[in-house]
Amino acid sequence: MATLDACARLLTPLANTLGLRGEAHLRLGQPQVAIPSFERSVAAKPSRLSAHIGLALAQLQTQVDASASIDEIRRQAPVFWKHAEADAAGEDIGPRRVLETMLKMARGNRASSTLTYFRDCGTG
Repeated sequence: MATLDACARLLTPLANTLGLRGEAHLRLGQPQVAIPSFERSVAAKPSRLSAHIGLALAQLQTQVDASASIDEIRRQAPVFWKHAEADAAGEDIGPRRVLETMLKMARGNRASSTLTYFRDCGTG
């Protein structure tokens, strides 16, 4: 985080940097701190699906209404959402589980224009 903080002080953050910063906070268990980074990333580059996914996860973890974020994800990537639902097998297949599965399926792809992901069955 120190490196990201230094970059933020020295440079105007890009949408991808903001999204990665939000994801780092999310993984550190700081969803409330992650939300502003994700919101700025989404505002700067609305097509960055990973930022929408991270924002929705952070919102769900902080009991903030995530319906608009989830609707946008489903609008941008309806097939990806369906595949994530199918791959998120288990008893609790709520939105949080689907979103976590989407990030897992993306395997680090955080692009804003090309969507790639891998399913458990090997297709995507």
